[in-house]
Amino acid sequence: MTLVVDAVFRLNGAFLAAGDRLAEPSGITAAQWQVLGYLRRQELAQQQTTAAEVARSRGLRRQSVQETVNRLVGKGFLRRSSNPDDRRAPLLELTGQVREALASVDARRERWVQAMQQRVPPASLAALLAGLDEVQAALDEAERN
Repeated sequence: MTLVVDAVFRLNGAFLAAGDRLAEPSGITAAQWQVLGYLRRQELAQQQTTAAEVARSRGLRRQSVQETVNRLVGKGFLRRSSNPDDRRAPLLELTGQVREALASVDARRERWVQAMQQRVPPASLAALLAGLDEVQAALDEAERN
């Protein structure tokens, strides 16, 4: 299990570095892209979201997500709106400016995904995903006990 944890940490670092390279031309970091991507999926599902909800969904610390949100608001990529359910937790909305940036990142990501899929067989990806799901389920169960 220790080897798996080490491998996942290395892989996470590699994914973040790749994400930074893909996102940087659009003026965002991998961490910002992660938050924006989640908010975009929520928007498509017609769901409104807070920073705390983003943090929970991604397994991140709320404080680090809030710092990322603050930077994105400062860049004009997000805006806050009042939350009728909790006045202390504003709802987050994407701006038109960030939609252009995300479209640009999406095009680069698609090319990257295609290149990666040529290097890693689909069966290996499916097996990896199944194994990660098993480890996640075990972690979730251990957390409940």
